[in-house]
Amino acid sequence: MNLNQLQSLLRQKNVFSIREVAYAILEADGTLTVLKKWNDSPPTRSDLKLTPQPVHLPVTLIIDGKIQRDNLSEIGWTEDRLRKELKTWGVQQAIEVFFAEWMERDGLYVIPMKP
Repeated sequence: MNLNQLQSLLRQKNVFSIREVAYAILEADGTLTVLKKWNDSPPTRSDLKLTPQPVHLPVTLIIDGKIQRDNLSEIGWTEDRLRKELKTWGVQQAIEVFFAEWMERDGLYVIPMKP
């Protein structure tokens, strides 16, 4: 591996200067694992003494205009409820939606189909 290749792999890990790197390990599968120097590591929530918040996974409700019925029932919604929610996004029916997901605390997120 030459230096240009190493720099490219580092940039893929959001490391733009070699001087930020404490250790870089080329893994058996060809990926690079990077441990940044202490001063260059971003602070964690724990470092900032922030109150822990629950982590929620998004639930995909519509893909390419097709309702994901299992996921809809997983969050306790009916298709009628979904239609009502879509109307708040200016969408009349699921077929008009490229992608929609729901996440606890953030609610519904919709990407309409391009006209």
